[in-house]
Amino acid sequence: MSGTGNRTAEDAWVARVLGVEFPDGGAPADLLRRWEAAESAFAAAARIVDQQIDALRAVLRASENPNLRTVADSGLAELTAPMRQDVQAAIGAAGRSAEQLRSAAPALREAVESFRARLARDARVAACDENPFGVAVTIRAGYAAALDRIADVCSAVL
Repeated sequence: MSGTGNRTAEDAWVARVLGVEFPDGGAPADLLRRWEAAESAFAAAARIVDQQIDALRAVLRASENPNLRTVADSGLAELTAPMRQDVQAAIGAAGRSAEQLRSAAPALREAVESFRARLARDARVAACDENPFGVAVTIRAGYAAALDRIADVCSAVL
């Protein structure tokens, strides 16, 4: 088998000792597929959480309680957007090649852990997840699996 792109010292060792080379400079093709799946999972989680928050906002807006209407219009729509910006930027930096992914993995892992911590400590996230209005909102759980997938890919390349 012959590989393309840049190889790491470990990849060169595998090629020399085992006679195996991986496509795309040493990253097994399944690693890049896992990365694409992790990216997609994060995007899907963001869409689902945004839809859930929109549903909660609609219920709050429909209330006769002016305080609830104020909450609905006071930035609830943008609750997680600022928190996830670092993860989205790191995903963008990770690109589509094994080399870019390896280079971006430390920052990506840091962004994932920072996002997890922010989700865990934000009282607004907890209030939405535990709302008494019968609206299913799963911000923490919704992002957890996607963040796990990203972290797993980072671990595989570091």
